[in-house]
Amino acid sequence: MDAILIPGGFGDRGIEGMIKFIEFARINNKPYLGICLGFRQQLLSMQETNYINPR
Repeated sequence: MDAILIPGGFGDRGIEGMIKFIEFARINNKPYLGICLGFRQQLLSMQETNYINPR
């Protein structure tokens, strides 16, 4: 697998899977692109793990 694409979604359906793929990509140093809801989940995941603003 070269990269991961996290697509948009239809509400709350599939969010757990999106989060798992985002964490997998970050842990395994894989490039990933989040579109629409996928991008939002990417930012929320990074915020929750203090990846954006470590204090």
